[in-house]
Amino acid sequence: MTNLEIGKHLKSTYVLAKPYPHIIFDDFIPKDLAKQCYNNMTTFNSWGYDNMLGYSEELRTSQINKYFTPSHDDSLKDIELEMPVVWKTLQYFNSPTFLKFLSNLTGIDDLIADEKFSGGGCHMIKNGGRLEIHSDYNKHHATGMYRRVNLLLYLTPNWTTKHGGHLELWNKDPLTHVKSILPSFNRAVIFNTTDDALHGHPNPLDISEDEARYSIALYYFTKDRPDHEKSDSKAAIWYMERPTTPYL
Repeated sequence: MTNLEIGKHLKSTYVLAKPYPHIIFDDFIPKDLAKQCYNNMTTFNSWGYDNMLGYSEELRTSQINKYFTPSHDDSLKDIELEMPVVWKTLQYFNSPTFLKFLSNLTGIDDLIADEKFSGGGCHMIKNGGRLEIHSDYNKHHATGMYRRVNLLLYLTPNWTTKHGGHLELWNKDPLTHVKSILPSFNRAVIFNTTDDALHGHPNPLDISEDEARYSIALYYFTKDRPDHEKSDSKAAIWYMERPTTPYL
């Protein structure tokens, strides 16, 4: 079965998933490729730091110890030169072939890749890092396109439950925890992006100071979307008040 056929075959699994359309893939890319991407990231020296200065003082605690790239106008070239395997992997995930796979899987036609990886690209979360439950921006701040699909690929080997960092999926109304996903090595999570698609990893990582949770994040867009999914949100919406839920 080809990748395109796999997308079609798993469409019903994806669209019927709760609390919103999503799917989990283990061993998403060849193991050697995933390990090379990890090795690239561990030696990369041009990470940016997300200081959350665009948010209120209260909301700045919703995200801590997050590093990312690209972080400035020239850092795409840094990725290409310093992390060549990561760069090629990012280009594949933005390719027409992969976009077709995503369309077959999600049922969303005419997906458009973000070639500048705005907010996406590569993420590194250090010890104590957390990301409060939130929904992502609905419209791209620069292009005005609608954000439709997220892909997260986790790349730290030997990640276990004790390290934390689980991706949590939440129902919006009522505000309830539905699923915790361990960010295991070479595990990918793909999910629809709407104002109702609440997610995050709110419990701080418990790792040594020389460790990190590395991941690749890809965001995909369309020029339009169903009216009931539209909003003018150009920033994440945070849910600071929520029930405390242990990992499953």
